[in-house]
Amino acid sequence: MIARGFFLMTRTGCSICAFQDSNGYIQMLPNKDACIIALALGLLFILACIAYVVPSDDTNLWKDRHLEYQALRHETEGLEKAIADAETKEKVLLAKVEVLRKQLAFCKATDENHTSKVSLSDRIDDFLWLVICIPTVPRPGDDAAKASESPLGRVLASYASQIGQAHMSHIHVVVHNGRPGRHAVFDRLRQLYAQAGWVSFKEADEPTDSGRMLALLRHVQGTSRFYLFTEDDFELCSNGVTALTYFIGRAMDYQGTFSALRCGIGLNGIILQNGADGLMNDVKAITLLPENHTMSFNELVLQFVTSSTPKGKNHFDWREPMTFKYNLFHRVESSASPFRNCLTPLTSFTGGNFFSGLADVYFDATACPTDDVSPCKFLSAKSTAVDWSNA
Repeated sequence: MIARGFFLMTRTGCSICAFQDSNGYIQMLPNKDACIIALALGLLFILACIAYVVPSDDTNLWKDRHLEYQALRHETEGLEKAIADAETKEKVLLAKVEVLRKQLAFCKATDENHTSKVSLSDRIDDFLWLVICIPTVPRPGDDAAKASESPLGRVLASYASQIGQAHMSHIHVVVHNGRPGRHAVFDRLRQLYAQAGWVSFKEADEPTDSGRMLALLRHVQGTSRFYLFTEDDFELCSNGVTALTYFIGRAMDYQGTFSALRCGIGLNGIILQNGADGLMNDVKAITLLPENHTMSFNELVLQFVTSSTPKGKNHFDWREPMTFKYNLFHRVESSASPFRNCLTPLTSFTGGNFFSGLADVYFDATACPTDDVSPCKFLSAKSTAVDWSNA
């Protein structure tokens, strides 16, 4: 570049200071000042090129300091991110410690003052460990004379065989009729189970599925420690009450809390915290959700409990859903899907579209090969599994 500049400036200076006559001889111009100026400009240009190409010590020092500044800035940003991550982890741990303290206080209070037998005729008089709610409406071909053989009758029979006297004081089933005066099977079963203390029957005429479910949730919210969604055509598998007790206990040991527990297909088999112990009341949070006309009630709940919506993320914060390894419910009515049978593993491929919003909430057998709860990160319990196929 310097040589090219020198050539151009020399050529320019020569064209100003001299000319070629008709005989081919170079003749000097009489204006010597112009020659001097041209040559001086050429010299200045050459010096400028040299200064640009060959950096001075000051230029090298500036570059070194700039690189040092960049390195310090990146290091500072890394430290700031590490501090923010540590503060977030500290927040989560403090929240978990507070949850565990409340659970300890609750357990002590429970030991000192055992819960007595309760009634759900109007409202639950005292809180329970688990409330199981079964919404129902009339089905085509219902026959009150064969109420015990109906899907709802079989579902209630599956609970009656497992709850009995042993669990009556801390587990309660609520059957909710959305068509008062028009559900003959419901009316007949209410008569048959009139003396059963573990089940109660409620009805309210609501025009929509969402309205019926919200009425049921408002009726039971805050009356138990946990709440279980079920449907009127899914009977509980054998040893299901024992498995539910085991699953909830393991989840609380592992995480201290959760957003939702899953042991079934779709909304059936979703367990929430119900706030009677003074901790999280996620059932109440659902009753406060704004009405959504673009999705079903099932989709609304599933998106909320999996933190798939801004309201869900804000409510559950760091809490996450957990999954039991097996499906604990069997669909009474005939179904082409094998994934609605007892003890079907709830893996990522189970049930296809039946997940209805829980596609990412499945049992991870790869991460938890020796466990039956996923995720299997734990606070106060060791990884273990029970062979439920022989239970």
